Amino acid sequence: MSPSLCKELEAIKKNIKTVTHEFLHEADEIEDDFEDINEQLRQTLAVIRQLLT
Repeated sequence: MSPSLCKELEAIKKNIKTVTHEFLHEADEIEDDFEDINEQLRQTLAVIRQLLT
């Protein structure tokens, strides 16, 4: 394999790792957001139940 091809493959590998890391970070943030929304919905449901009784 030519040195320039090896260098290009290394750059691609690095880009893939960077994109994967960014994707996983975004996924963690989305999961945290959903957990917050879920908690807010639980609290809202509890208030609605209290109002209905």
